[in-house]
Amino acid sequence: MTTSFTIDRIEGNIAIVECGDETFELPKAILPEGSNEGDTFLLQRLSPIPDDTNTARLERLKSQDSGDDIIDL
Repeated sequence: MTTSFTIDRIEGNIAIVECGDETFELPKAILPEGSNEGDTFLLQRLSPIPDDTNTARLERLKSQDSGDDIIDL
């Protein structure tokens, strides 16, 4: 999926961008150097980065759980 967004304005370290009918804020630091109001960019894909931190955190939490809590839904 390819999407485009346009910089509406820059307020300090925050870029206000428009994507279709949505407006949201992005840190200016993640935009290419020299980006200005009115510039349009293509966003082609977001890809998750494999991270063992979540797995390690889950294992740590499981090891601390006594299993005594029972929730009846």
